[in-house]
Amino acid sequence: MLTQILLIFFLIGAVLVVWEDDLLRSLIYLSFLSVFIIILTHLYRAPAVTVTAAVVNGAITPMLFLVVMNKVGLFERGDHKHGDG
Repeated sequence: MLTQILLIFFLIGAVLVVWEDDLLRSLIYLSFLSVFIIILTHLYRAPAVTVTAAVVNGAITPMLFLVVMNKVGLFERGDHKHGDG
């Protein structure tokens, strides 16, 4: 039952990541998505995968996105949106 609830939250989080216009919010949703992946791999008793997912999805990926967003200059202009609007 817990697995099904986490999978539903995972699906909702994935939709939010894709449909969000603000890149910073999308990154936050992606981080929440990583938490669900870490919990699911822990429930399936895969400790090596859980630790790897925690390091890569929880730390390295968000930091990489923030560095790239900073280098591109999204924070200097004050807009985090990637569309025309």
